Amino acid sequence: MRRYFTSDLHLGSSKVLEVYKRPFLDNIQMTDNLILNCNEVAKDKDDVIYHIGDLYCLKDDNGRPGLFMPWKETKKRFIADVLNIQGNHDDNNGVKSIGSSVRLTIGKAFNVVLCHYPSYDERSKIHLKPGDINICGHVHTLWNGEKYYVDKVNKILNINVCIDLWNYQPVSEVTLVNYIKKILGEMWY
Repeated sequence: MRRYFTSDLHLGSSKVLEVYKRPFLDNIQMTDNLILNCNEVAKDKDDVIYHIGDLYCLKDDNGRPGLFMPWKETKKRFIADVLNIQGNHDDNNGVKSIGSSVRLTIGKAFNVVLCHYPSYDERSKIHLKPGDINICGHVHTLWNGEKYYVDKVNKILNINVCIDLWNYQPVSEVTLVNYIKKILGEMWY
């Protein structure tokens, strides 16, 4: 079993195409391509994709059309198991989330928290403590294209795994561990 991490797929959302200028013609093409990209990296039925919030748009996204296929049907298109952590757009889409945060160890080296919100967002406060590494989403490309943010006030390293920043593919555990090592190495100098 291999583990992968991503966030903010917003499958089926017309709104996200407009706001984040994703390179797809419409929400159907975006959904098809993002699922294909997930299946290209997480290709075994024993693989797991941890999706850290805002997975799916069913029927309506603030007045814009979303997918009309229920999540149960869309999920069958993924090879790997998709485990969703609750995001702010996951309230009414039919996706069962495994929680609003998850603590786990990656690469046998790092204890991390999977939480949709970065550490400076009030909604993350109950999930995080000083010294945590927070694997998050929510901000898409708002950190000027950077994939991490050091929250010096709360002493938390935030890693943004939003699909928009990682070539529209989930990030493997190995890549994520190496990325964290690189950032921590740079921080000590």
